[in-house]
Amino acid sequence: MKDSVMSATQEIERKAKEKRDAARLEEQKIKERLQAAVEKGRQRDYISAPSKVDTTMGKNLAMIKGIKNALAIKKECGMTEKQARDGLTADQRLALEEHEFIEA
Repeated sequence: MKDSVMSATQEIERKAKEKRDAARLEEQKIKERLQAAVEKGRQRDYISAPSKVDTTMGKNLAMIKGIKNALAIKKECGMTEKQARDGLTADQRLALEEHEFIEA
């Protein structure tokens, strides 16, 4: 009886090891497929390549967002629109006016 229990335990351990090994192999295959897909994606051309103009526009948009947040905070504190805008630099005023013109 002791031998049959030992052999059953060994059989269970063997099957568990086989399943763990199979899972490791499957995980490795998935990682390889994912890596291949990433490499393939990196080789593709951009729909539109980012340019210096795009980068500048993105920075300007971030600046506009910050200016609008600052103006909103100043208005919440009780300042008028004119008082809030008087605190802006000439570049900030110009950027904000251009953005408002484009939006209109």
